[in-house]
Amino acid sequence: MRQKITIAALVICLPIALLANKTIIIDLSHQMGYAKENGKTVFKGRISSGRVGMETPVGNFKISEKKKKHKSTLWPKPNGGASMPYMMRLSGTSYALHLGRIADRAVSHGCVRLGGGFAQKMYRWANVGTSVKIKGDAKKFDSVLVPNTYQHKQLRQKRRYRPITEYGDFEVQEYYEDESSGIIEIY
Repeated sequence: MRQKITIAALVICLPIALLANKTIIIDLSHQMGYAKENGKTVFKGRISSGRVGMETPVGNFKISEKKKKHKSTLWPKPNGGASMPYMMRLSGTSYALHLGRIADRAVSHGCVRLGGGFAQKMYRWANVGTSVKIKGDAKKFDSVLVPNTYQHKQLRQKRRYRPITEYGDFEVQEYYEDESSGIIEIY
């Protein structure tokens, strides 16, 4: 009798675990990535998306291919060869999620770079066919200092140069941080 209960429990629970609704959300406005299962965030991390002129496409995709060790066929021009470890290709595009250097603004050639540790975890967690939703606008992140982010911490460390607008870098002469609201004003 005890054995039948165990088998029955496996028959019921195993398909539920295998059918967990996994979704990757890439928020360009906050340069963050989220792994969600059945609507709940299971882990998250910082990303760097495509820079101005090479924007990351917005929309709904699926992971169509995964390769732990991948070399770009596009970058650097003309013949490619750039390392793209933990690559997860977005369906119908030449774009991918992959391990890469994370900056405090959008700097890639269009792919979504995932930071060290985050990329490996996402690669293990996601399957071919996992939904990827890319939303937002990286220009908003580049032009607005978002409280409680890496940008915010860098500014508090008195970094002298800060990308303030989509048009380039401007020197920060002074800044004021309101501790109660976390809002930063640049003069």
